[in-house]
Amino acid sequence: MKAIVIAPRGKMGKVIIAAASREPEREIIASLGPARRDYIGNDTGLISGLGEALGAPAVDGLERVLGDCELTSATSTRAPCRPVPPAALQ
Repeated sequence: MKAIVIAPRGKMGKVIIAAASREPEREIIASLGPARRDYIGNDTGLISGLGEALGAPAVDGLERVLGDCELTSATSTRAPCRPVPPAALQ
């Protein structure tokens, strides 16, 4: 199952990345972070503290990777919700 992890540097994002990386039937294909963060474009495994590259880039827009995804993670936050990208509604 191909997955996108939201907030790869957050507490839950790190836990999800570590757990999914140990499951052979799961493949993290990308992670999603806020625009202009210093880690956008870098490998999800490395920025999350996993200690190994996963070949999954950190992106700041779901449109770039949503078509390849079968699952997304979502964790709670105190930040206000943002509008859902049109690509996610298709």
